[in-house]
Amino acid sequence: MTNISDLTTDQLNRPGVETETGTGLYKLPRDHAHHGGLAYAGAEYQESVYFTALGIDKNTGDPYSIFFCPTVNGYTEKYGRPWWTTLFAVVDIKRKVFHQCVHGQPGPITTKGSGSEVPDKDFWYDYLVDGSAIDGNSTSLSYKADGEVWRWTSKVPNPNITVPNDAYELDVTGTVAAPGYFTPLATGLTLEGSPTKGQDQHFSNALTGYGLSYYINVANMPMRGRVKCKGIDIDFEGVAWQEHQWGNYRNEDYLQGLYHWGYVRFDDGVIACWRSFYDKTSGKENTELNRWATIYPDGRIRYFNGSDAFTYETTRIFTSPSTGIEHPVEGYINTPLGRFYCKTLIDNQEAQTLNKAGLWEGIKYFHKDGPDGPVVARSFVEHCNAPNPPGGMDLPYRPELRRKLDGGYPVLEDAVKKYLNF
Repeated sequence: MTNISDLTTDQLNRPGVETETGTGLYKLPRDHAHHGGLAYAGAEYQESVYFTALGIDKNTGDPYSIFFCPTVNGYTEKYGRPWWTTLFAVVDIKRKVFHQCVHGQPGPITTKGSGSEVPDKDFWYDYLVDGSAIDGNSTSLSYKADGEVWRWTSKVPNPNITVPNDAYELDVTGTVAAPGYFTPLATGLTLEGSPTKGQDQHFSNALTGYGLSYYINVANMPMRGRVKCKGIDIDFEGVAWQEHQWGNYRNEDYLQGLYHWGYVRFDDGVIACWRSFYDKTSGKENTELNRWATIYPDGRIRYFNGSDAFTYETTRIFTSPSTGIEHPVEGYINTPLGRFYCKTLIDNQEAQTLNKAGLWEGIKYFHKDGPDGPVVARSFVEHCNAPNPPGGMDLPYRPELRRKLDGGYPVLEDAVKKYLNF
């Protein structure tokens, strides 16, 4: 088996891929690109630029929600690149119909980009995984700093994973609007999962991205495009929430697949996002790792971390007939903005993943004064109950990426240490 240090430069340094800033302070627009180089060329690597959108079909006015996540994870020696998987879901809100598709992308990848030497406004990149000659499937992601324009395309006529999947086509463009980019927590990076050996065992390392996820978000992204899937053929127009996260968090020290995440748009223009992790033994929230961020229309942000961020009180469970996993589809959420009842529209919005894990991806409404109260906000919620992903495809884990206290790596900045409870 080839060691990471023996991999060729061509395999690690592709045009349009950022190889220098992935484990340091954010540098935009460079950090909008996918990250590569030796730091992110192993089993632990994962990166996603994904969106969830609420909107309508311009032809009928009917409401829909769209979720699309092209995720790259586990650098593969066989392909000379990380492995791409696409996750897609669409909800016909009027008819309360849910469709999903999870698909592996084995085709060759082409990456293009301006490089970081150009003026910021001229920065761009374009990635294409083209499997059309293999199974007819392809996916692309592109970004242009001029106008802050993002585009996702994906065509999957032949899903290659044996879970309930529907073929789909997607071609949507989003443009970043005020308040622009932000990080969903004050430090800009966070543990991606609950430590497997207890709260006193943190192996995360900001210099290698180990166990951590770096984040850049967009709360307000007007979006337009074509979406087709099993009886759905719409000219979609709406507003999306985008997240870009990356790091070396596919590892044996953290249970990153046990979490509750969401964002919510209030009718008064306030937007918020949250995340919590579940303890595998007790099944309860690990409240020390909770986080909440409130984004105000004028761009101000307030962050809340730890047990004071928010709490969720489940009142109704949906048990998936496919995976047997229990998903908290309804309950009270106690937040810095008040207490609300979080209520689903459709119980079964579970997107099954490669290892038959349960990834509930769906829309919910926030009700004031209990489940029958008025709707004051609309949200998109993700509940994941999954085992850790298998080791990184055909390469081994790299224990040298862990944080060390023997002088091997400098310790984290004080502010980050405090947040992570070191």
